[in-house]
Amino acid sequence: MESAMQDINQTRLMTKMAGMIEFAMQGQSPDYKKEVRGVRKDFFCTLPVRRVWIFLKSGGRKNLSKDGPVAGPEDVIVDGKGSR
Repeated sequence: MESAMQDINQTRLMTKMAGMIEFAMQGQSPDYKKEVRGVRKDFFCTLPVRRVWIFLKSGGRKNLSKDGPVAGPEDVIVDGKGSR
C-alpha cells in the first residue's frame, strides 16, 4: 500500500510538472515545443512503468486516441472506484 501511495503522489507531481511546462511554453515555436515535449517524454520513460501508466490513465495525456483514453479494468483503481 505504501508503494501505491508513493506512485499516486508521484503521479500528481508529474501532472503538475507537465502542466507547468505547457504553460511555460506558451508563445514558443512549434519546434521548441516539440523538443521540450520529447525531453519530458524521455524523462517520464525513466520512471517506473506503473507510475507512467497511472499518469496516462488519470488524464495526464488526454489524447491517447481520437476519442480520448481507452477505458480498461485498471480504471477502477485509478479512479478510486470499486465496491467495498
